[in-house]
Amino acid sequence: MSIKIDKKEFFYIFVLGMVLFTAFFPNYFLQISVLNYLRAILNIIFSAGVTLYAIIFKRYNSSLIFIIGYILTEIISTFINGGSISSAIYGQGILLLGLCIAVQIAYERNERLFLKTVYGLFYILVLINYLSIIIFPKGLYYDRHELDGICFLLGNYNGFIIYILFALIPGYIYEMKFKQKLTWKYIVFCLLVIATYLQVHSVTSTVGICLIMAYLVVSRFGWPKHILNLKIYVLINILFFFLIVWNGDRPAVIMAFLALVGKNLTFSGRTMIWQNTRNNLVNHRLLGLGYKSDQEMLQEVGGLSSHNIYLDIIYQTGLVGFGWIIGLFLYACSWIRKIDDKNLTDFLSVCVGVFMLMSQFEASSIRFVFFMLTFISIYSKKHSR
Repeated sequence: MSIKIDKKEFFYIFVLGMVLFTAFFPNYFLQISVLNYLRAILNIIFSAGVTLYAIIFKRYNSSLIFIIGYILTEIISTFINGGSISSAIYGQGILLLGLCIAVQIAYERNERLFLKTVYGLFYILVLINYLSIIIFPKGLYYDRHELDGICFLLGNYNGFIIYILFALIPGYIYEMKFKQKLTWKYIVFCLLVIATYLQVHSVTSTVGICLIMAYLVVSRFGWPKHILNLKIYVLINILFFFLIVWNGDRPAVIMAFLALVGKNLTFSGRTMIWQNTRNNLVNHRLLGLGYKSDQEMLQEVGGLSSHNIYLDIIYQTGLVGFGWIIGLFLYACSWIRKIDDKNLTDFLSVCVGVFMLMSQFEASSIRFVFFMLTFISIYSKKHSR
C-alpha cells in the first residue's frame, strides 16, 4: 500500500516549520556556534523574503501597525542612546516584522495546515525537552547568568511556558475545530506538560499550568463566567507590576502568598535585578535605552534580562514602546471577546492570563509576545461573530 504525499502540503509544512524553528531556536543549540550562525543567517533570509513578499503583494493587516511602531521606537531609542543600529534592525526589527507577516500569510493560505504545523512542531520540541530532563536531570548545560543555571533543550525551566503555550493554543483550536473533541494526543501532551514541571520543581510555572489544566477539566461541567474575564487578569497584573516590580513594596498579602508558595522576599533573586533596571531608567522612561544584547543587559542590570517582560520592554523602548505592545494586546483582546465559540473565548482568556502572570517573573523574547498576539488577533478576527 503506497502512501500519497501532497507535495504542496509538504512544502507548506516544511517552509513554515523552518521559519518557526529558526525563530524559536531551542536554547541548547544556541550553545553551538556553527548552528547559532546558521540560525541567524536563515532568520534574516526568511524574514527579509517574507517582508518583501508582503510589500509586493500587499499582504498585511491592522496588527502590523503596532509591530512597526514598536520596531521604529526601538531603532530611534537605540540611535539616541548610541547603541548598535544594525543590531536593532537585523537582530530584532526584521525578525519581528518577518515573523508576524509569515504568521498572517501562512494562516490565511491554509488554516488547517497552519494549526497542525505549529501544534506539531512545538509538541515535538516539548516532548524532546522532557526527555532531556529525564536523561540529564542535572541539565544539558549550565548557564551561570541565569538565576537557576540548570538548562535543558529549551533552556531554563522559566522559559518552557512559551513553547508549551504554542502547542496548547493551536492544538486546542485544531482539535476542537477539525476533530470536534480533544483527542488522546492532546491529553497526552497535557500530562507531558504537568510531568515536565513536576520534574523541575518550578512552583510558579506549575501554578500557571494547573490553571489552564483546571479549565480544560471543569469547562466540561460549567465555569463561573466572571473568573474568565480578561479584565480581572489585566487588573491583577497591573497591581502586581506597579506594587511589587516597579515600586518594590511588600504588602502583607504578598508576603503571605510568598510564604504559601515557598518563595523568599527577593523572588528568587529577581528584586535586585528589578531595582537595577529601575535605577537605569530614571532619565530614560519615555524611550528607554534602546536595543540591548544579552551581554549588555548582563553588565547593566546583572542578568541576561530584567526577568520581567514588561520591565524589559520599558527598559529597551520606554513607555512609548510599551504603549505599542499594550495597543496590540488590547487589539487582540477586543477580537477574543467576539469569537463565535464561547469555550474558545474562555480558553484563550485563561491562556493569555497565565502568560501575563508568568511574564511577571521572566522576560521571554519579544518575538514570543508578538507571535502569540498576532496569531490570536488574526484567528479571532476571522472567527468573530
